[in-house]
Amino acid sequence: MKEEQLNRTYSEFLDKHRIIPPDDLEKDVLSAIRKKQKYRIGLVASILTIAAVLLLMVTTTLIKPSQTKEMEYIEKVALLLEARAMLSTDKEDANSESEILYEDESIIIYSK
Repeated sequence: MKEEQLNRTYSEFLDKHRIIPPDDLEKDVLSAIRKKQKYRIGLVASILTIAAVLLLMVTTTLIKPSQTKEMEYIEKVALLLEARAMLSTDKEDANSESEILYEDESIIIYSK
C-alpha cells in the first residue's frame, strides 16, 4: 500500500511538473543546426581563401621574373650558338665535298 501511495504521489508530481515542449521546437533546433553548419562552411571557405592568397603572394615573391627571363635568354643564346656551329660545319663540309644541284631561298641540295 505504501508503495502504491508513493507511486501515485510520484505520478501526480510528474503530471503537475511536466514540461510541455513548444510546437515549433523542432523547427528552432533545425534552424540552429543549419545556422551553425553555414557558419562552419563559411569559416572553412574563408580560411582556404586566405591560405590560397598567402600561397600566391609567397610564390610571386620567391620566383623573380627577371631570373626566368635571364635563364631563357641564356638558353636561347646557347641554342643559337649551337645552331650556328652546326650550320657552319655543314656548309664547309658540303662545299668541300660536293656540288650544288639546286639552290633556293629555303633549301640547298648538294650532290656527293
